[in-house]
Amino acid sequence: MKFPSLPLRSLATHYLRPLSNPLQTNVASFTTRTTLCAVSARGENVLNLLPQYLLDAGGVEFYDAKTSPDGCLQVSIAENHCVAPFIVDKVNDVQRNSVFTPDMIYYQNTYGMKGCRESMAGFMSTIMDTPSKVDPEQLVIGAGCNAVLENLFMALCDPGDEILLPSPYYATFSFDLGCRAGLKLRETEREWKVDEKEGDALTRASTYYPQIEDLESAYQRGEKRPKVLLLTNPHNPLGICMPKEVLDGLVEWAVGKGMHVVSDEIYAGSIHGEGFYSLAGEATRNPNVHVVYALSKDLGASGLRVGALLSSNEDVLAPVRKLNDLCQVSSTTQQLVEGMLGDKEWIAGFLKTNMGLVRRRYERVVEVCKEAGIDYLECDGGLFLWLDLRPWLGGGEGEKDLYLRLIREHGLLMTPGESMDMREDGFFRLVFTAVGNAEFEIVLERLRGLRGMKKGEGEGR
Repeated sequence: MKFPSLPLRSLATHYLRPLSNPLQTNVASFTTRTTLCAVSARGENVLNLLPQYLLDAGGVEFYDAKTSPDGCLQVSIAENHCVAPFIVDKVNDVQRNSVFTPDMIYYQNTYGMKGCRESMAGFMSTIMDTPSKVDPEQLVIGAGCNAVLENLFMALCDPGDEILLPSPYYATFSFDLGCRAGLKLRETEREWKVDEKEGDALTRASTYYPQIEDLESAYQRGEKRPKVLLLTNPHNPLGICMPKEVLDGLVEWAVGKGMHVVSDEIYAGSIHGEGFYSLAGEATRNPNVHVVYALSKDLGASGLRVGALLSSNEDVLAPVRKLNDLCQVSSTTQQLVEGMLGDKEWIAGFLKTNMGLVRRRYERVVEVCKEAGIDYLECDGGLFLWLDLRPWLGGGEGEKDLYLRLIREHGLLMTPGESMDMREDGFFRLVFTAVGNAEFEIVLERLRGLRGMKKGEGEGR
């Protein structure tokens, strides 16, 4: 059976390319005249902050329907390929009906054009179900969620400060906040327990809800006190949604310690279950609570680079608006976003369609996991499933060995739990929307193939 080729556009392949230096083309003759100048320690540290699991996969031959049908399928990058046709059609429609005006070739407000902020405010109000409509003046539009996060934390913290966050957590936070802002992460430490009556706690959502005692212990650890509590909801990598009572307790505890609370809600519109509660409403009235969002996941538009900060704290917004001068979104992209999000009828239909597509993918992956005897964490949001592959460990094999075996023998590149500070070996994040429909069927078939390979007994496909 032939599958259409899928252009590989992923973070992994970007970082896995051989490092090169343009000066090396004629380095011999060049060094006879002078020596190569060194990069800064900060520049070298940039590469040290990259997720190790991507570097471990160096030399992997990736899937291509025509040239490499047995190649590895990339299911570790959280992109939504389910909605591409709908987004592409809408983008083309908006562009056909848009007029590029003379003022758009000049500088705009550093924090976003008025029309873009207004449409983003309406969209966030809808998906985050805020008590009242988000005020566009409380928004800053920046070039993606990571840029918005960095600017926010630059305003909240000084170099060397530590950020408190529950583990496991999104693998790239260390890069996003450490690369230029110079911040460090202070994770919670927790012992996982198994309840003989209820079964393994690690496959129950409530096990992962942050506990005040764990946060307090982490807060007291070290000489400096953390300035910010960083949360993700819906959670990445777990895909769970934290209940209102849990979030309210976390906010009360953190603010009582004099800390800001930042909630990364980039998956707010990708809910395929029930129970999502956003802190956006709290952010509109509590100056110590801030929400970040982007269109990368819910609209499958990671290439547009559009993120947003929601905050009611003018002392925070003022420096972030200025910092955003370094990562503004182009006027043409903002016009496009205004046209897409401003079409209420289209947005309502799109959100319903996206929810159905994501839910169906989730249900099919769960079905296959049950067939293959793979345990997993039931979840309500996000684009991924948290797999328990501990039975596949054996014979002294560590998680890294299993990770590489899954790549080489089963053609699946998933995110290992260790890279997300999961303290128990054997957990992996599988992004079930990372590939197109044809490739998704291959992912399911390869998952089924895991049934016959357990406890370190490698078998080829």
